[in-house]
Amino acid sequence: MEKIDSSLGFTVINDAWNASPDSVSAAIKTFQELTGYRKKYLVIGDMLELGDREEEFHRNIGRSLDPREINYVYTFGELSRLIALEATKNYPVGAVKTFMDKMDLARSIKRVITENDVILLKASRGMQLDAIVPILMQ
Repeated sequence: MEKIDSSLGFTVINDAWNASPDSVSAAIKTFQELTGYRKKYLVIGDMLELGDREEEFHRNIGRSLDPREINYVYTFGELSRLIALEATKNYPVGAVKTFMDKMDLARSIKRVITENDVILLKASRGMQLDAIVPILMQ
C-alpha cells in the first residue's frame, strides 16, 4: 500500500497492484480499522484471473462491506458491478456507484472528496486503476 497525501488535505492509499479475494479482504479490513478520517471511500476494480468462481468472489466482497466502516463504495469494471450490486443491499441510496470509465470515476471522486477524507484504491493490475491517482492529485 502506497500512502499519498494530497495538497488539498485528503489521503489516497494506492493498492492497485494486485487483487485476489484474500488480498482484497485484507486491504478492506485494514482500511476499516483506520481512524482519524472524516469519510472513507473504497474505490475497487475487478479482480482478474479468478476462474469459474469470479462472480462468487466479487459478490462476497460486496456482501462484506460495512457502511458503518466505509462510507462510500465506487466500483470500476464489469465484475466489480457485482460488488456494487451486493453492497447496495446494505448501503444508503447514492453511497454505492459503478463506473466503466476511469475518467468518469476520477471526476466523480473529485467532486465529493474533501479535507481529511481517505480513499483506498484496490484492483488487479490489469485494471490500471492507479492511473486515476494523478487526476485526483490535481
